Amino acid sequence: MSGEFFRNKWLFFESYVKVVIDGRMLIYNTLTGEMLENDHPEIIRYFTEVTSNFSEPLFSLSNEAFIDEQLLLPFIEALFSLHMIEVIPKSDQGERPFVFIPEIKINKDFLRGKEVLFTGEDCYEYLHQLNINLVRKLPANNESQRLGRCQHIFFDSFGDSSVALPPTLLRNVVPELKNTNLREISVVLNPIDGHPDLGEIMDVLGGIDAAKRFILDCDDAFRNGEIVRDLGKEMPSSFTVIIPMWQKSRHSGNKIEHLAKSLGERLEVLLFIEGEGDLPRADDILSQVEGLRVNCLPIFNGKNLQFFEDNVFLRKENIFSKVHSFNDIFCNETLNRSAFGRLYIDADGECCGELGRGTLGNIINHNLGQIIYKELCEGESWKRTRKTVSPCSRCIYNLFCPPISNYELVMNRMNLCHMHDEWNQC
Repeated sequence: MSGEFFRNKWLFFESYVKVVIDGRMLIYNTLTGEMLENDHPEIIRYFTEVTSNFSEPLFSLSNEAFIDEQLLLPFIEALFSLHMIEVIPKSDQGERPFVFIPEIKINKDFLRGKEVLFTGEDCYEYLHQLNINLVRKLPANNESQRLGRCQHIFFDSFGDSSVALPPTLLRNVVPELKNTNLREISVVLNPIDGHPDLGEIMDVLGGIDAAKRFILDCDDAFRNGEIVRDLGKEMPSSFTVIIPMWQKSRHSGNKIEHLAKSLGERLEVLLFIEGEGDLPRADDILSQVEGLRVNCLPIFNGKNLQFFEDNVFLRKENIFSKVHSFNDIFCNETLNRSAFGRLYIDADGECCGELGRGTLGNIINHNLGQIIYKELCEGESWKRTRKTVSPCSRCIYNLFCPPISNYELVMNRMNLCHMHDEWNQC
């Protein structure tokens, strides 16, 4: 295709194409996953100018942003061959055609701070998962304990076991939950027999219309097998049993087999992994109990960065192994999908939107609506994106990466990836 084909034509990017320009340029087809990248200063300058005005999406080779056509044409041809740009012949009268450009917006604008557009019960609709820690209030100022806690769920053995969530507090929030889109309640019970009013707590939970998941310590679940069986009988629920693989005495195949017989398909075993040496023991568990549902969760202990670099850090091929839709990109630009809609209630009633972060309030003095509203308007957890944190904010791939994880928050390192090696932007 010669350059003459594009002369006397209007050009515009297809509506399904995402253009990212930030020191470098990435043009991505959200239908096919194909993309073109360019770091030539003149190419970047040209497209920065022609895409700067969203209301004027048309451009042409005669645009005032002068550039060497021998440099520009091969790139234009590549875009056209990948169906990323379209052409419209110019009329003899020189009139500009009208092109509709779709714009994705969130249906309720919670990002406008005090100008939020919802009132009353609307904010309840955003809550879809509740995580409750029934016993052991964890001291927030103990860093080593915080590291053990901030791994997607409440789980620790260090907190003050005298603190237990009163059933009356939990009962008080039940009427509000009817206004939410609550799908799951995760309940951490450690130790299982540590709550003085467990029976009443179970009565309250049984009246909530949402899936229940109990998170238990393996040894504790084995010692309190009868209580665990009773929990399973009282309400439909699933059980996640946690095993730290570095504690060799705590992953006996007999214990796990006993729990598997008692709980059946409702049992999931979550193995905490700190290094390569834990993996053979994880294989042993898989081989000992047939049909067991097992997941592994790498745990950062402050000393195993190399293990994370080898097994957790993302590479470019990982990020683009799937096709990213415009909705995916918009969500990554707007909110943290791994945290959005989740609240954590600690044993003393304190609520937060993210583990290890500041409190949003306490269900003793605040209702859930106030807590959700505060997170939407003032909190950071649900809206923390890679565009808002360093060094990810300087990376051209930040709209395509997974949401910021608890790993990164715990390690205080937001770029668990090898992108800085593959393209020096992170």
